[in-house]
Amino acid sequence: MTWDKVTDRNILTLHPLIRSSAEDFVNECQREGMYVRIYQGYRPSNMQNIIYGEGRTKKELKEAGIDESYSRPNIPIKTKAKGGESYHNYNLAFDCVEIKRNMALWNNDNWNNIGRIGAENGFEWGGGWNFKDKPHFQKTFGYNCKQLLAMAKNQNWDYIKFPQKK
Repeated sequence: MTWDKVTDRNILTLHPLIRSSAEDFVNECQREGMYVRIYQGYRPSNMQNIIYGEGRTKKELKEAGIDESYSRPNIPIKTKAKGGESYHNYNLAFDCVEIKRNMALWNNDNWNNIGRIGAENGFEWGGGWNFKDKPHFQKTFGYNCKQLLAMAKNQNWDYIKFPQKK
């Protein structure tokens, strides 16, 4: 359990192997005075494609094989990942934001501390990427999204059961 019911509900959408470390991450942030909310966990591929459409034209989406109706070219690009190419699609990623006085703090000085705590709990932080995605944290277990998609297709899955990697 965390300080936040929204976070607790979204943690339940994550793969069972990362739920406790997500909870530990949020609780460690709180101990350091940062009230972090996980606002998105699992994301279906069609929702990923909607987000992918942000900042892209209908032509770009058509070329990418994505429904052109998702085009929203007048807002900034938020992701490079199409449906099936995000760890959210495999219950292995979440997005979070610090909350203060019931307001989301998207631009604040605590992102590096939040990222550090995420790393201490075994997560890769999107704020360390060239294409910055500060709210994003993921655990890949050494698999890329193509491998996860193949694993998901080969299993009647609720959650991918990870084979031991050598």
